[in-house]
Amino acid sequence: MVVVACDSEGGGSEPREGSGLDCTFPVEFLNEGANRGEITPVNNPALLGASEAEEILPAFSGTDRVIAFPPSFHSSYPSTPLAVPLDVLFESEVMNLDAWARRPLAITFCPLTSSTLVFDREAINGARFEISGLLLNNNNEDHPGNLVMVDTDEEESLWPQMSLGAVCGPDRGTRLTTLPAIEMQWARWKELYPNTKVAIDGDKSRRSGQRATKRGMEGEPLQLGSHREVPLGRVLGIPSRERVGGGTGGVAIPFEDLDDGTPVRVVEVTVNREPIVVFWERAARAAMAFRTASSFSVQNENIVDDRTQSVWAVDGRAIEGARQGERLAPIESAYIAAGRAWFDFQPDSELWESP
Repeated sequence: MVVVACDSEGGGSEPREGSGLDCTFPVEFLNEGANRGEITPVNNPALLGASEAEEILPAFSGTDRVIAFPPSFHSSYPSTPLAVPLDVLFESEVMNLDAWARRPLAITFCPLTSSTLVFDREAINGARFEISGLLLNNNNEDHPGNLVMVDTDEEESLWPQMSLGAVCGPDRGTRLTTLPAIEMQWARWKELYPNTKVAIDGDKSRRSGQRATKRGMEGEPLQLGSHREVPLGRVLGIPSRERVGGGTGGVAIPFEDLDDGTPVRVVEVTVNREPIVVFWERAARAAMAFRTASSFSVQNENIVDDRTQSVWAVDGRAIEGARQGERLAPIESAYIAAGRAWFDFQPDSELWESP
C-alpha cells in the first residue's frame, strides 16, 4: 500500500526522508501534504436535543446523513440514542467521544473513501486520535486514499482507518476493535428515536461546511482489471476476517442493488460460513447486517420475522408484535464505504448482486 499526503484539496507528494518509522510498507511511500493540525478532530462534542441541533447546524435537513447509535446496539452503549451528522465529520473526520459510552470511542469518517467506522480507543489506553495529514492507498483520482489517524501518545503510531489498526510506529500490528453503528438519513432516525441526542462541534467557526467541496461516490461501475467491475457507489461491507490490514475477503452489498424501488428488503448472505441477514430501508437509505437464528421476510411493505410476524425496523429493533422491544445483534465489523475503496482494502470480497 502507498501512503501520500491527506488533503482533499490536493497536496504535495514528494517522499519524506528519514522518518524513522517502522512500517508495514516501504517508508519512502510516506509523503507530506496538508500540515498536521490543519484538520482538527472534535473532542468531547456538545450533545443536544434534535430541535436544538437543527437550529444550530446550518442546513441540517431530513435528507442529511448521520452515523447513529441506537439504544442497546452494543453492551457499551447507554440507553440514550445518539446521532453524529456526517456534515460535522466532514469538517473534522474524527470525533473523540470520551464520556457518552462506557468506553472511549473514535467516530471516524473519510470523505474521500466515504467510509464510516467506529473504534474503541482502549487499544491506545484511551488516548485520542488526530488527523495525521496522510492518506493510505492513494493510487489515482479513481482510487482516492483513506484517512490515516495518529494517536496522541508520546510515541506516536499511524492508524489508517480502513486498515483497522496501526501500520507504522511502536503500535504496529495492533488492531482496533470496531463497534457497531448504522448510517441513515436524519429524518428517519429522528422518527425512530425522537429523544435522540445529536453530537455537534462546539467550535462555531467550523460549522460553515466550507472546508472542501463534498465529493459524491455515485456513478457508473469502475472497471478494475480486465474481468471485474466494482461499484462506485456506497456499499455495506462485511469483512470475512478481522486483522490489521482488514483481511482480504468478505462481501460487499451495493446500495444501488439493494434499492429496487420497494420500501424494505431482507437479504441473506454467508460470511465465514455464518448466515447473516441484512435489512434495507429505502426511506432511511440505510442497510445493516445482523447475526440471528430467526428468519425474516417482507410482508405488506414491512420486515417481519416468520415465526411471530413481529415488525422490525432497519436498525434491528422489533417495533410491533409479540417481540416488540427485542433487538438483533449487529455485525460489529460491518461498515459503509465507497465500493472502489472497499475493494482496494478487501480485494477478494464477493460482490453481492440482487437476484
